[in-house]
Amino acid sequence: MNYSDFTVVIPTLNEGRNIGRLLDALTEGYPGINVIVADDGSSDGTQRIVKKYALKKVKLLAREKAVKGLTASVIDAARMVGTDYFIVMDGDMQHPPEKIAEVCRLLHSCDIVAAARKRVLVRWAAHRRIVSRVATGLARLRLRRNLSDPLSGFFGVRTGVFRDVVSKYGRRFEPEGYKVFFDFLKYIPKDTSVSEVFYDFGVRERDESKIRLRHILIFLRSLFK
Repeated sequence: MNYSDFTVVIPTLNEGRNIGRLLDALTEGYPGINVIVADDGSSDGTQRIVKKYALKKVKLLAREKAVKGLTASVIDAARMVGTDYFIVMDGDMQHPPEKIAEVCRLLHSCDIVAAARKRVLVRWAAHRRIVSRVATGLARLRLRRNLSDPLSGFFGVRTGVFRDVVSKYGRRFEPEGYKVFFDFLKYIPKDTSVSEVFYDFGVRERDESKIRLRHILIFLRSLFK
């Protein structure tokens, strides 16, 4: 299968120890696929590594002077997408690249594909598990949709659908937040078709999570928008 109709958007901040492996997996495993790495000003060589893949349809969006945040990064990258569909995934290898094939297949017959965690392979502390469950429950109540993981950072979408929502409601998104998928889902038309795929949430082998208390507070604020 040729994947030239698809773009993978990867928001990054200091993923120099992971991004090369991910780009290898994407460019070698998915012929013709496009990639946009939206980097928030990494200081660890992430941008230098990404530039080495320029001949493999990988573009770097350097955002040093832009509003920092995963949501803002994805929105900016979506403006650059030149394909009918795009897929958002993290740059830390916790979202399995091998699942992209299934997401692409489903996008040919629906508007949105949410990749939901079936199992978490990481040993989370008790408080982290509780926060995740509570946040997911609150998100479902806000959306009135029984999605398995409405806070997923791994999803695919028709480019036109995403741009239409951002054009109309983008000012209500939380640009500095981490939950762009949740912000997007709040404003999709009721007849938008959504499918799900399931994956095992992998162990972060290198570096650490960048989610902080302020991101939790931003999410809570987003619940009321």
